[in-house]
Amino acid sequence: MESDLVITEYMANPNSTDTNYEWFEVYNTSATELYVGGLVVSDLGSDSFTVTSGAIIPALSYFVFGQSDDAVPGGPDYNWSDSGSFLLANGDDEIILTYGTIVIDSVAY
Repeated sequence: MESDLVITEYMANPNSTDTNYEWFEVYNTSATELYVGGLVVSDLGSDSFTVTSGAIIPALSYFVFGQSDDAVPGGPDYNWSDSGSFLLANGDDEIILTYGTIVIDSVAY
């Protein structure tokens, strides 16, 4: 079964510094907006954050999650710094999107 939310891109090791500049992007493949409040983003270790209520990804749109407001030019769509502790390792790591026990999408690098 294909998910309506797909991880499309990530920046685990920015040229400048890792602090505050890591980000990843998802794409809403559906023709309707997706409410993502309560979505948990984690890895297989101890890193995770939970998307706060009110976050909506428009239909057929990209959405950027960033480590800070400075993670991408113009700021990310969602700044995870106040929602938990999540870092993208420069070496092997994962990005896993879940609701409860259901994995929506994941990527390992």
